[in-house]
Amino acid sequence: MLLLAAIIALFLFKSDLFKNERYTEKSDKNAPLVRIAIVNGCGINGAANDVRNYFIHNDFPNIDVLFWKDGHQYIYEKSIIVVKKNNSEKLNHLREITGIKRKIYAISENSMEDFQIIVGRDFQKYFK
Repeated sequence: MLLLAAIIALFLFKSDLFKNERYTEKSDKNAPLVRIAIVNGCGINGAANDVRNYFIHNDFPNIDVLFWKDGHQYIYEKSIIVVKKNNSEKLNHLREITGIKRKIYAISENSMEDFQIIVGRDFQKYFK
């Protein structure tokens, strides 16, 4: 009986029940490497660091957080993705795992990151 309970516990632990519901095995295996920067645009203390920790603790192997910082202005009510390099496959992957649909384009081929995530006051909706 104890062995059966251990097997069931192992199955549940390995199953998708404990994974981020936006993150799928398909996106893990086939997703491109996405380099991001996280900018606190809402002024909530530690918001950019919280989002960074979200990516680290949820073990997204295809997301490389290059840096995180406070923004110059805290005017963002809603989180937004800033497209720095025009790659629709990477953009779709980032949108899938974050749930953020808003995007703007500020293309810069010299940019180190593919995208910036500007953290708005709604960030806890996306990064729990």
